[in-house]
Amino acid sequence: MQAAIVILDRLAELYILLIFVRVIYSWVRPQGGSGFAYNFIYQTTQPIFALVHKIFPKTTVGMLDLSPLLALLAVDLIRYAILWLLVRL
Repeated sequence: MQAAIVILDRLAELYILLIFVRVIYSWVRPQGGSGFAYNFIYQTTQPIFALVHKIFPKTTVGMLDLSPLLALLAVDLIRYAILWLLVRL
């Protein structure tokens, strides 16, 4: 059981890292530029962003998009809830 907890925790950390990479890449990516790495990161993180946009349709404040922050919060909450349940077993 301990191994499952560690693996799940590492996967959540990797997903959080992918969200950060997506945000940074969106700042520095040239217009119209894409590639395998960007497509992989986009397709991997899009489900959580779609969930955030579905729950909170307006996630922008001026030119600042808060959806990555909400996605990080959602991933952390899900991670801690699952880990809490696994520890209780």
